[in-house]
Amino acid sequence: MNKVIKLVLVPLLLSAGALRAAELSSPPVVQVFGCSLHEGASYDSVWSVMDILGNSVSDEATSDPAFGIFLWTPFRGVSDLDFIFGVINSNLTTMGEGLANYVSSPTSQIVAARLGSIADCGSGIMFTEDVVEGEVGMTADRKMDAVVEVFGCGYTDGADTDDRTDAVKYYRSQMEKLGSDALDKYGATIWTPYRGGPGDADFYWVGTYPDLKTWVQGETDYVTSKEGAASDAKFNEISQCRSSLWVGNWVYAPAEY
Repeated sequence: MNKVIKLVLVPLLLSAGALRAAELSSPPVVQVFGCSLHEGASYDSVWSVMDILGNSVSDEATSDPAFGIFLWTPFRGVSDLDFIFGVINSNLTTMGEGLANYVSSPTSQIVAARLGSIADCGSGIMFTEDVVEGEVGMTADRKMDAVVEVFGCGYTDGADTDDRTDAVKYYRSQMEKLGSDALDKYGATIWTPYRGGPGDADFYWVGTYPDLKTWVQGETDYVTSKEGAASDAKFNEISQCRSSLWVGNWVYAPAEY
């Protein structure tokens, strides 16, 4: 848990001037925490911590319409993490302001102690980039809001972000040709590490479907199509990825998503 606290405090060391400058150029940002449960700890324990966190959200935090807190629990895939949770903000400035308010509140000490008693966590800060807009549930409860697929990717053969940008543009063009109703509900975002982060990936592809039925149909449409195969080939030229699948829930749903 010490790793979490240290990394969370990094942005607070930025000056007010630096934060104002960051607002002019910073993309949306997510603070992500990857956690492994202690022996004997349960997901009920995880939810009890998330309930405290979600119920403590202040008016200052919600002044950022993109502010939200999410929780992912495993569904399928290879991962040594038992759960992932994160906080999203419009930019570094609103993230820093929210952190300043949070760490000065009694809730931060309660959450840190409770979380540290059930899990070991590492953390990171990522910049996010929308690929395609999709649909997810928007209720802060224990019912599934999304099926979340995560690809942790490393560049190959000298590839870089320019090659990734080209691959994303190609993916969008292929999905427009495919014309799948299920894939029209699929959303995708790319996360690029800014500070810290779980693993050593150069970027993460985070995709969401609103439910299992849509996920199955969307994946079927994708993997059986020439457009899906062409898109995969484009990304395979520039990167190697490991995948995992999660159940996504909002702990605190954003006003805008």
